Amino acid sequence: RNVRFVQGRASEPKVLAEMGRLAARFRKVMVMHDGSHAHGDVLADLQAYDKFTTVGSYMVVQDTKMTRMYSGIYGNPYPLGAVEAFLKGQGDGRYVVDKQYEYVLYSQHHNGWLRKIRQ
Repeated sequence: RNVRFVQGRASEPKVLAEMGRLAARFRKVMVMHDGSHAHGDVLADLQAYDKFTTVGSYMVVQDTKMTRMYSGIYGNPYPLGAVEAFLKGQGDGRYVVDKQYEYVLYSQHHNGWLRKIRQ
């Protein structure tokens, strides 16, 4: 009842419009990103979905592990690089990495829990 799946590329105008309609109905919105894992796509999605994420909630970027596994081979900074770029740009001073969900030695989403602390 509180989870909605919207199909399509995250950056498509029709998907963003639907997300805007859905997000407006709720006072707390959490965004789970598990779409394209390419650096540019993830960064663009973080920038676009920032407006839907409510203060005190999260944008969770999944599979940041890919950066550790593949960036040296392919030269793409993948999701973790996008998180770092977002936090230095549009998210600077507005999001923090929340490590409370990384309580095991290994995480699929290392530094991927981004808590919005101000609008």
